[in-house]
Order: sequence, then C-alpha cells, then structure tokens
Amino acid sequence: MIVTSHGPLHDLEAGAAVDLALPPLEERAAMELLELIVRDHRLAADPQAARAVVRLCDGLPAALHVAGRWVRTHRLRPLSRILADLQTELDEKGVSGVEHIWDTVYERAPATTAEAATSGTATNG
Repeated sequence: MIVTSHGPLHDLEAGAAVDLALPPLEERAAMELLELIVRDHRLAADPQAARAVVRLCDGLPAALHVAGRWVRTHRLRPLSRILADLQTELDEKGVSGVEHIWDTVYERAPATTAEAATSGTATNG
C-alpha cells in the first residue's frame, strides 16, 4: 500500500513504513499527469484554468488525481466553472488549495467513498 502525506505519519508502527520524501511535480509534469487522469478536451480548450487547477494542487500527484477525477466526474461543467467553485470555497474557508480540494471532494462524495477515504480503504463501485 502506498500512503502519501505532507508530514510524518506517526500512527504507523515503527518499521511498518518507509519515508520517501519527493518534491512536488513541476508545472509541466503536473499538467501531463492531469491530462492523463482527466482525458478531456476541456483542458486544451481552457489551458489557463487547467494551469490554475494544477497550482491549486501544489504539484502533488495525489491531489492532482483527486482534482482530475473531480473534473472528469463533472464532464458537463466548463473547467473554469469547476475552478471558480473550488476557488470560492477556498476563499470562504481560508484553507490551502490542496486541503480545500480534499475537503470539497470528500463533502460531495457518496457516503461509501467518504467512508473509504477516512478508513484508508478503497472500493471499486
């Protein structure tokens, strides 16, 4: 199992995990990853909004994956609207972009997905 975190995971037993510090992805690599996840013409149609999503994710692959799946789930919404919704909530809550992405997706996820996110398990459904 791979677990990602901004900081140390103190709840894991000693020796049960290997810490591997990785730098955030550079913007170009982050855009490529987002494109692979989303696979949607909206990224090319609105590159400014796509870059803004990448910046909200701070170059973190896990956050890009979550944001990309969120974009993919809302195929009928323009990317700029999805970004505006994320930015509005970010401004209202005053949290970092990455934390905001986790919060937004968690709050709007089906109950089984939200439960899996907090328990550390995943479901295919």
